[in-house]
Amino acid sequence: METLNVEKKDGILKVVFNRPDKLNAINSLMLKELGKALRDAQRDESIRVVVLTGSGRAFSSGQDVEEALSSDSIGEHLKNNYYPVLLQMRRMEKPVIAAINGIAAGSGLSFALASDISLMKESAELYYAYTAIGLIPDVGTLYFTVKRVGYQKAMELSFTSARLSSGEALSLGLVNRVYPDDEFEDAVMEFARKLAEGPVKSFGLTKRLANAMENLTFEEFLDYEAMLQEVAGNTEYFRKAVENFLRGRK
Repeated sequence: METLNVEKKDGILKVVFNRPDKLNAINSLMLKELGKALRDAQRDESIRVVVLTGSGRAFSSGQDVEEALSSDSIGEHLKNNYYPVLLQMRRMEKPVIAAINGIAAGSGLSFALASDISLMKESAELYYAYTAIGLIPDVGTLYFTVKRVGYQKAMELSFTSARLSSGEALSLGLVNRVYPDDEFEDAVMEFARKLAEGPVKSFGLTKRLANAMENLTFEEFLDYEAMLQEVAGNTEYFRKAVENFLRGRK
């Protein structure tokens, strides 16, 4: 791939945004390649967890500005290039981890927030860069931010084009964990390995249930929960786990 480095090991697919000279700015080719990598990972049963990260000193600085200026329609660019990849991430029934190794700005921030788990290097930053250039938060950034920090705080972050340290991002609940710079890569892969060793079918069903919440009443949610639990309860993993528990084994 031209814009990504992809590495598979121990059930983990590591997808690296690889335009370091551009701070991993996202262009149409990168989105096309990322979509393909995610689709392939969903189909490949040997892949149990996906890790997204960046090369060099950035996770991603967001949309490639030169490409954006040449686009006739920003809205069509979003709908045709970004949204299919974003939906693929959310619908993928395997854990997706964002390993935020450096600045995550604009649509780079969007992909970090859209992941199931976000792990952040201590020196990294999140940057709500949109209104600074007269745009609105897009690619789901505002959606995920409101869900995590509430309406008023999300408005503050957006209106002020906030630039957040890892400590601030953690305290707001925008990321799950922060690791010292010299421990970051090892800590991320250890976290991913633990998930890869777990019940990925259960993780996928949990993700499906969480994604369905908004469109269901509580009663409908409980019905859907029961249906998915029936699926989980018929897996080999569950049967072995119960057997081991009854025999006093892990």
